[in-house]
Amino acid sequence: MTLLYQSYNICANYVQRRIRQYFTLISIIPFAGLLLTIALVPLWKSHWWERHTNKALCALLWSLPAFYFILPAPHELLLTFKDYVSFIILLSALFIISGGILLEGDIKATPKINSLFLLIGAFIANFIGTTGASMLLIRPILRTNQERKHISHIPIFYFPGFKHWRKPNSSGRPAVIFRFFKRVPFFWTLNLFPQWLFAVSIVLIIFYFFDRYNYSRETKESILLDNSSIKPITVSGKINFLWLAGVIIAVFLPFPYREIMMSLMASLFSANN
Repeated sequence: MTLLYQSYNICANYVQRRIRQYFTLISIIPFAGLLLTIALVPLWKSHWWERHTNKALCALLWSLPAFYFILPAPHELLLTFKDYVSFIILLSALFIISGGILLEGDIKATPKINSLFLLIGAFIANFIGTTGASMLLIRPILRTNQERKHISHIPIFYFPGFKHWRKPNSSGRPAVIFRFFKRVPFFWTLNLFPQWLFAVSIVLIIFYFFDRYNYSRETKESILLDNSSIKPITVSGKINFLWLAGVIIAVFLPFPYREIMMSLMASLFSANN
């Protein structure tokens, strides 16, 4: 009987694991469908996709299967909604405030300078998010390289790089923020810092030599024009760094004081601009 009971438990556990794996695979379909819709529908029905109501309709239709799983658990749905609102407030505050910081200038577009831009973007994306880092650096990057002709590789390295190069405990990283909202220690992922540093170093080296090769293909006229159009990098809206610091500090506060302080920082930014 004991052997039969153990055999039954083994079979039952196996069936449960298979069922969980099956539903895990099934649950991916709506998300994959939404991504394919975003990628393909604009190519097929571009004018139809321009209307925000149509985008919202597609998102709603692909979200319908999720209601089957979440409606029987209203408490978990409410907690997830609360975390979602908190995260949207955080991203909105970072997006709004970082938009008020303006970097201007035109320095030499050498491989060393472009690599330095990439490294700075990877670093500050930890604090103001990838969107904030992109908004902050897009102007000086484009103006610095505007005299060069062979720069098609720069967007490929830069803006995806800001997204993937955030440190594991980035305050602009969704997974980390949600873990922190669930009371997971904020700095525990710093154990992955060596791996992050290794990845950053590898891509920086690849980018540097790739940019160096393209720089060698530039004409003498482009190089002379670049060297004669030097303007120092200047920063406007320095006061907004104070509001950004307030948002980052607010991450460590409990709900709802966290959301109140983030909203306050964004409001103070709007009142001073």
